[in-house]
Amino acid sequence: VYGSYATNMINIMDPPWNARCDGSTDDTAAIQAAITYAESISTSGWATVVIPPSNRNCMLTDELRITKSINIVGIGGVLAGADSDYTTDAGADGVLYGGSTLWQSANNKNGIVIRQNPTGTYKIRVNLANFQIIGHLTTAGVGPIGTSGNGIVVDAGDVAFNAEVHLDNVAVSYFRGYCIDLAEGFFGSSFINVQTNGCGLTNFYSTGTSQGEWYTQNLRTFGGGSSGTVLSDQSGLYQSGGSRISHYGLSATSNFQCQAYFNGTSFSLY
Repeated sequence: VYGSYATNMINIMDPPWNARCDGSTDDTAAIQAAITYAESISTSGWATVVIPPSNRNCMLTDELRITKSINIVGIGGVLAGADSDYTTDAGADGVLYGGSTLWQSANNKNGIVIRQNPTGTYKIRVNLANFQIIGHLTTAGVGPIGTSGNGIVVDAGDVAFNAEVHLDNVAVSYFRGYCIDLAEGFFGSSFINVQTNGCGLTNFYSTGTSQGEWYTQNLRTFGGGSSGTVLSDQSGLYQSGGSRISHYGLSATSNFQCQAYFNGTSFSLY
């Protein structure tokens, strides 16, 4: 199941981490501790944090922070139930289940933030695969709520640094901000079989001057941008800056104002 990730594996539900992933226990500290430990041993062999499948969700109340080269791998996620109008409760039985799921229960927090620490580390490489992460939902049919909060944020913090990130079979849904926010310094990244759905601002948002030579393959963006006020925040995909960027098999539908916007030195659509 884990393929090339099967090395130095750290299961978040095993001792001493003891994440519950029961949909009601705050698992933030347990998962962050597993990530921090994985980072501490990654120099002696690539470390993999495992999110096992669960009948409920691994509940977060704060963002997870990745600062060094590691893998975070699940066993896929299943999104089911009447979710298309945002009316279901993310913690309810039969709504989100049957796979590896992180649920950000706080209405103003990011899900995962990837950024070097210390920033003097020129380059890190992070692989995320086979799980879904969802934001805070309402039960009244008014869409994702909260004042801020993005699903996955990649920000090297300085044009002199780089966070090479690879997403494979990852779904991001229902955050008040961007589903995926690529802020700065992500040369060489890839996004394969990624789904973004129903975030308040643009689902897949890419800006910054230090970015390029990255690609998407089978990226799906649906229903993004309902809370935005300008084009850059009302799109399925918004790509500004960078060079030598490719998109293979892009699907962008039912986004608020613009399905996909491209502006860069060179980019290709296949």
